[in-house]
Amino acid sequence: MLIEIEERHTARYEYSPDDVVEWLTRRGYVMYAWQRGWHVAERVCVHANNYLFRPAGAGS
Repeated sequence: MLIEIEERHTARYEYSPDDVVEWLTRRGYVMYAWQRGWHVAERVCVHANNYLFRPAGAGS
């Protein structure tokens, strides 16, 4: 899943970007951010808005 995660969007629903990431990672997804290629990311950063979530074990 490619998802845009920004505080201004998630705040409307009383969630934080970290809440979104936690919800997906608890369900077996791994988050990636683009920095000259997709790289595993631990948290949402102010420098990137778009994140790729892949099922764990889906390859590199």
